[in-house]
Amino acid sequence: MTSPTGDAEVLGKDPAEVDALHSPGSPVAPLLTLALGIAVIISARTLPEPGLSSDPGPGALPQLVGIGLVIFSVFLLWHRDAHERLPRGGGAVRVVATLVFALAYILSLRSLGFLVATTLFLMAEMALIGIRRPLVVLPMAVLMSVGVYVLFRYGLEVPLPATRIGSVTL
Repeated sequence: MTSPTGDAEVLGKDPAEVDALHSPGSPVAPLLTLALGIAVIISARTLPEPGLSSDPGPGALPQLVGIGLVIFSVFLLWHRDAHERLPRGGGAVRVVATLVFALAYILSLRSLGFLVATTLFLMAEMALIGIRRPLVVLPMAVLMSVGVYVLFRYGLEVPLPATRIGSVTL
C-alpha cells in the first residue's frame, strides 16, 4: 500500500506532516555519514608520521575507518530504503547527544589526554544509554580506557595523547 506520498498515509498521518528529514528514503543520514567519514580521514592525516617506513603510523586505522564510512555512506545513498526513517523524539536526542559528545571528545583529547577524555566520553555515553549507577559506570569506563591505552601504547606501540595527573605523565 504505497503511494506518491510514501508511508504517511499508511501510518495514518497527513502527508504534509512528514518532513523531509524523516521522510522515506531521506538522504540525510547517508550524507551525515559521508561528512563524518571525510572528517575522520582529514583528522587522521594530522596525526604524527610513523618513525619507520614499514610502520603504518597512528593515522592508518582512522583513515581506514574513514574510508569505510565513505564507502558505507555511498552504499546507503545508492540503496535507500523507502521505509527507513531517522529516529524521532528521544532517539533523535540520543543521536544528537552522541555526536556532541564525540565532538567534545575529539576537541578535548589534546588538553585532557587520552585516558581522561576517553573515560569521560564513555561515562557520558553509558549515562545516555541508561547505565547510570556510578559503581558500574566509573569502573567500566576506567577499565575500558586503560585497556585500550595499554593495547595501543604497549601492544601496538602507537602513542596516544598524554594524560597529565599532577607531576605524572601517562
